Amino acid sequence: MFGDVSPHVLLQMELIVRASSTPKAALAPVIALLVDGNAAKRAAIVEAFSANDPLREQWEQAWAALRR
Repeated sequence: MFGDVSPHVLLQMELIVRASSTPKAALAPVIALLVDGNAAKRAAIVEAFSANDPLREQWEQAWAALRR
């Protein structure tokens, strides 16, 4: 879903996801980890994932896979 990420970033993503209770709770911190730029840009990406059913479902699947 997020393309190729370094093993270091993948480990950080896994830690964020495992510490979260829901996909929604983990989304903003993961986006902050992956996306350079200002807070408004990251917030817009989080909103896009939250408002778009296919993106939200993909994120939920990625979240579940990272928790394993």
